[in-house]
Amino acid sequence: MFTDAIGESEPKLRAQAWEAFRYCGLRINPELNDEAQPDAVVSSADSAVAIAATKGREDWQIAREAFSVFAGMAQPI
Repeated sequence: MFTDAIGESEPKLRAQAWEAFRYCGLRINPELNDEAQPDAVVSSADSAVAIAATKGREDWQIAREAFSVFAGMAQPI
């Protein structure tokens, strides 16, 4: 999975990064990769696993973590 700038707008970098994993059966579809919008699968049909390019959502993770911290602080009086 690729996130943030690489996931959103760097098809050449995605292709180069996965080239090292071809021996594991991972394959990127060049057309899907070049045209990918955030939250798209870019793997080829013969890839051992799905490869996705996704939009980074760090703000949601921060909100979830903060909620869990504050929810644990609530103590009945």
